[in-house]
Order: sequence, then C-alpha cells, then structure tokens
Amino acid sequence: MQARINDIKKKLEWRTGELRQIEKQIARLETDTVAMKETMVNIEQALVVAQAVAKLTQEQLRIQVNDVVTMALNTVFPERYEFHLDFEIKRGKTEAVISLTQNKDRLDDPMGETGGGVVDVLSFALRISCFLFKRNSLRPTIILDEPFRFVSKDLQDRVGQILKRMAKKMKIQFIIVTHEEALWDSADKEFTVRKVGKTSKLV
Repeated sequence: MQARINDIKKKLEWRTGELRQIEKQIARLETDTVAMKETMVNIEQALVVAQAVAKLTQEQLRIQVNDVVTMALNTVFPERYEFHLDFEIKRGKTEAVISLTQNKDRLDDPMGETGGGVVDVLSFALRISCFLFKRNSLRPTIILDEPFRFVSKDLQDRVGQILKRMAKKMKIQFIIVTHEEALWDSADKEFTVRKVGKTSKLV
C-alpha cells in the first residue's frame, strides 16, 4: 500500500513540475505578446509619421515642379500654359500623373499633342526641378546636348532667358552644346569646337 502511495506522490510531483513549466511558458508568452503589441503600436506610429513625411515631400515636389515647369513654358511660348503634377495611389503604389493646359484647355497627352518645341522645354524644366529637389548644398553643373533643338528659331532667345533666369535664381551652372546662335548670345562664356571642317558651339 505504501509503495502505491509513493508512486502516486512521484507522479503528482512530476505533474506539478510540468504544470509549473507550462505556467512559466505561459508567462513568457504573455510577456512576449505585450512586447509585440508595443512593437506593433510603435510600427503603426512610425508608419503614420512616414506617410505624413511622404505626403509632405510629395506636396513640396508637386509645388516646385508645377511652378518651375509652368514658368519655363510661359517664358518661352506666347500661349498660356499651366503644368500640373499630381500623385495618385494605384494598385497599392503611388504614381505621378502629369497634365497640361494650354490657354485653359486641357491637353490629354501633354508629351505627345504639343509641337513647336513645347516637349523640349517641358522635359528640360521637369529634369531641372526634380534634380534641384534632391540635390545637396553644392552648386550643380548640368551638361545639356542640343536640349532645345525643336524650339522654333524665333523663340530661341526666350530659351536663353530661361537658362539665365534659372542659373541665377537656382544657382546652377549650365554647359550646353548647341548650334543655336541665340543661345550663344545668352551665355557668359562661349567656346567654339571645330572638327572635320564643321563648326559647333559649346556655350
């Protein structure tokens, strides 16, 4: 009978030990769960901050790009242009959407419907505004090869005005390869490059 009681006691002690181990595991899991909940809260808060920063950055970029591109177009062309950059969320990703109005009429395909060098000026101003947005404090030097080849001759001097205006206002140095005499005249320095009897100008 005593052996039977001793056997039951051993089993009880073993089960009690198991129970204590399980209780410790439960306590650890409860601690981990609390820590994970705190981490999730921190991640959600960080995500809210990141989304706010991204939205603010997008808004700053949108304003700068719209201003620079619209100014460039209206400096060169007699028609009144207005450029619009917006951001939309499509398929879970943020996409940039551009549109252009000419004399308040919306152009459905701003990069395809316009002629007379509008795309040249538009793409140039887009590149410059985006470059300036992410540049460091150093004064940038930008090299361009025939950037306004499709702008008509009578408007080339206005392109020169854009370059001088941007160079002064945004502290950019432009090095431009061009055959357009109006752009030569707008340059601070002019270099002539000759090769096999042909003459080009480096402005």
